[in-house]
Amino acid sequence: IRTPMNAILGFTEVLRRKGQQSPEEAAKHLDIIHSSGRHLLNLINDLLDLGKIEAGRMELEDQHFRLDEVLAQVGDLYRLRAREKGLAFLLEVAPEVPRNVRGDAGRLRQILNNLLSNAFKFTAVGGVKLNVSAAVGGWSAEHPTLNHAPAVVAFEVTDTGIGIPTEKQKLI
Repeated sequence: IRTPMNAILGFTEVLRRKGQQSPEEAAKHLDIIHSSGRHLLNLINDLLDLGKIEAGRMELEDQHFRLDEVLAQVGDLYRLRAREKGLAFLLEVAPEVPRNVRGDAGRLRQILNNLLSNAFKFTAVGGVKLNVSAAVGGWSAEHPTLNHAPAVVAFEVTDTGIGIPTEKQKLI
């Protein structure tokens, strides 16, 4: 929580003190403030969700949403983060991945943000990759409105960071 809050306060102070900066420089500072604000909001939401999980009150949405739009939003955010850190970011979506899916878009976004945020946190050189693939299953009578067979969408985050020690992998 301190890291994004320090960025927000620090760059806000820079903007307040430097009234005569170029529009490009001001825009860069505002982008950092905005990105840090979003990151802080995600952290707060994670804390609130943890409380819901512990209380047994977590509920998932079950609605149609555009997966390609969620991936585009996540991709935009992490391309900016990659640029800030001097890292590469690659988002690969297999052609068989459906554009329209059913589930909880907010939770998916939250999970992807958590995974990617951790990948960037522990990667100093190289880059981070999000790979999205799908395995088409059989037809389901539960979803007769779908134009095609249901798909299981898989998300894989890889990075060139320090990795997770073997003894800690069991905890995950």
